[in-house]
Amino acid sequence: MPTVFDIIRQKQKVKIMKKIYFTSIGLFILCFLISCSKSSNQSNSSPAEIKQIYEQSVEAGDTPQREELRREIIRQAPNSAYGYFSKAWLLQKNGSDDYEKIIALYNQAIDLEPTLAIAYYNRGIAFKDLGENDKAIEDYSEAIRLNPNHVDAYINRGIVYRRMDYITKAIKDYNQALKMEPNHANAYYNRAIAYMSNDNQQAINDFNKSIELGNNGFLVYYNRGITYDWMNDYSHAIDDYNRAIELNPRYDYTYLDIGRIYVKTFKFEKAVEFFQKALEITRRQEIVQEANYELGRVYIVLKDYKKAKEHLAAAEEKNKTGREAARLLETLK
Repeated sequence: MPTVFDIIRQKQKVKIMKKIYFTSIGLFILCFLISCSKSSNQSNSSPAEIKQIYEQSVEAGDTPQREELRREIIRQAPNSAYGYFSKAWLLQKNGSDDYEKIIALYNQAIDLEPTLAIAYYNRGIAFKDLGENDKAIEDYSEAIRLNPNHVDAYINRGIVYRRMDYITKAIKDYNQALKMEPNHANAYYNRAIAYMSNDNQQAINDFNKSIELGNNGFLVYYNRGITYDWMNDYSHAIDDYNRAIELNPRYDYTYLDIGRIYVKTFKFEKAVEFFQKALEITRRQEIVQEANYELGRVYIVLKDYKKAKEHLAAAEEKNKTGREAARLLETLK
């Protein structure tokens, strides 16, 4: 016959067994819910189906549908080559400057899909933005090897070559791009920038062609204005600078350049107007210094020595312009 203590121990044992049972049931339900959650976030789509969605996004062109399709790829296959690619692409599209993350995502895409030319091209853009010129060239070259018809890879490689002062190589790339797409306005524009270093008239021809093909950005007019300025064609230069100002009134260098033409053509009051405007709108210290230096020189010519001293004093810095400002200031003391 069980004792009182035996009955108590038996009740405790039953209570413990109930706890174990209900704990096990709870853990089972929790695992089931986690599994369901994971399943809902994973796609049953095959790699071929994901690739097809990606190809549809390419065909969509530069439209909202492209972004929607790339987000769908991320939702369905976040850890696929196209998933990593789409994540990096979205960061670039939205103007992210987290280049380390962008490059890491493209690295993962390339590891999984080593023949994905566009991943090399886009990673090249990230390297270009970082100033990693050699790595950018390497990626653009690989994109071209994988897809010899990639026009933009030639153009962007040309931009980096020009940045590195490999002008002949840059022009060769732009020529190849134009051979494939003869009406590519951006190729003409960038070839014009390259020609500015050694053939001003050819640069003008290319700027003209770029504008004719629809390039209406302020930089095409600004840079054509610079080229006319170098050719001493001041009338056309001023026309282009004014057009650039119409398109982008906040670009401070344009006011400086017009002011300098007016100095060269002895229209000093007009020069003062544009140098003052540069000071009004700029946030760049180098423009503040340059504009003050130019104003100081003009006021010397105009014999307004008080203003000349004020502006030259404001231009004093430890660089070439500052030293010249200090020298001129010394002559006025």
